[in-house]
Amino acid sequence: MNKPIFWFDFGGVLTPPIKAIIYQYQQKTQLPANIMLQAVKDTAAEFGYTGLEPLEIGLISEQEWGRRVKNKLTQLQPNIDTSKADLEHFGRQWFENIQPNTLMIDKVRQLKKAGFTIGLLTNNVREWEAYWRPMINLDDVLDIIVDSCKVGCRKPDQTIFQIAEQQANTTAQHCILIDDTEENCVAAQKRGWQTIHFIDNDQVLKEISYLTANESLE
Repeated sequence: MNKPIFWFDFGGVLTPPIKAIIYQYQQKTQLPANIMLQAVKDTAAEFGYTGLEPLEIGLISEQEWGRRVKNKLTQLQPNIDTSKADLEHFGRQWFENIQPNTLMIDKVRQLKKAGFTIGLLTNNVREWEAYWRPMINLDDVLDIIVDSCKVGCRKPDQTIFQIAEQQANTTAQHCILIDDTEENCVAAQKRGWQTIHFIDNDQVLKEISYLTANESLE
């Protein structure tokens, strides 16, 4: 039987926790996190989406999104100081000085060396690719990258799991998703995937070891 494909999420798995990156962004820009998150939410709502969805499915450009978010910030707090925030180039500032999760990066390389196929299944933004790919430095390891902004749908939409299977020329039962968002794990399970809900490195490393030792998966 063929070995399973390990699909890694990017943000929160191959990077520090998203909450930690939000805190760092607040320190860089002096924008209160709660106000920034509300502005992002209000911007998405204009398109009938939530969070970063308009960016993550490639609906709007980063520059347009940044302008809209800045307008929302000033509506929410008219005297807010946005001078330290480069919202039209949000990704550049967001990823500045962010270090990858080296333990998980090392695990990706170990799995590849052991003969497993490695995929990246990420909700991401077109303009951010110039920052996140060099950060994790896995271009020589990743067999498949399925990026929401390039396929026009995002986790937890069932369609993106189907696209991943098609691109890997495999079936659901051979796919294992490692993701820090429980909703994405639940959606993948409904598709027939196995999942590891990322809580911390130790937990995930133990679960990966269990799966790779299970002869029924090899």
